[in-house]
Amino acid sequence: MSRFKENEARRVADAIVSQYQQAGIYLFVAGSLRRGCREVGDIDLVALVGGKLKSLKTLPRLGNLRFVRGGAEYHRYEHDIKRGKTIGIDIWAANENTLGGMLLFATGPADYNIFLRQQAKKRGFHLNQLGLWRGDKHIALTEDEIQVALKVPTLNQWERNQWKRNNHHYETKAVAS
Repeated sequence: MSRFKENEARRVADAIVSQYQQAGIYLFVAGSLRRGCREVGDIDLVALVGGKLKSLKTLPRLGNLRFVRGGAEYHRYEHDIKRGKTIGIDIWAANENTLGGMLLFATGPADYNIFLRQQAKKRGFHLNQLGLWRGDKHIALTEDEIQVALKVPTLNQWERNQWKRNNHHYETKAVAS
């Protein structure tokens, strides 16, 4: 898998966000770019649906993005950064109620997401990319609300990069959601 310097990927992400914003569609940078990593493997974006954008199926195509796969909730694109170097771009859909959960999920990192799902399960909740739930009730909308409800330290996106190093005593194995 190719790795890309943060500034290369940031330039692409900012251009995509800007082009869609001019069309009244709002995207938020997530993933390793949002966490401030120096190198990234791909670009993760979260699209706000419900206004001009009804679902990702109606997302206007940008000429510099090649559609790979997707449906109403997720799209995968490719973009040539330079000759012979293609970066993957994942776009996830969220509405106003699920934006916090989706940003938490899409920003990661994966080990932190697994840890949060374990904590949710221990407390009788269900955590997924749409947010934190108790049964059918959506109980936390923002990233901070989710972390507070789970009684874990409230980490911003940059602090999550150090989470594994600082919390290696937690065992993180995938849990069924």
